[in-house]
Amino acid sequence: MLDSKPKTPTKSKIYWLLQVVGWSSIIFIETINYTFFIIGEFKWDYLQQFFIYSAVGLIVSHFYKLLFIRLEVFERSLSRIWIRAFF
Repeated sequence: MLDSKPKTPTKSKIYWLLQVVGWSSIIFIETINYTFFIIGEFKWDYLQQFFIYSAVGLIVSHFYKLLFIRLEVFERSLSRIWIRAFF
């Protein structure tokens, strides 16, 4: 019998999905901004450069989370997380 209950994605899958979508958005926005508004022309070199920067950003932000942010921080209320982020 098929289970009609939809599967909820794990926190790990949501984390990686948001990381990839976020950093991909940076590539898209920077490509549009830099090539059309700053330089005025599109070059594949720019896209490659933004991709590399975003890949580095994804890796650095992931290791930052692993090394410096304890898991119990994310179990707190949102207001406490923001306070912790600034102080």
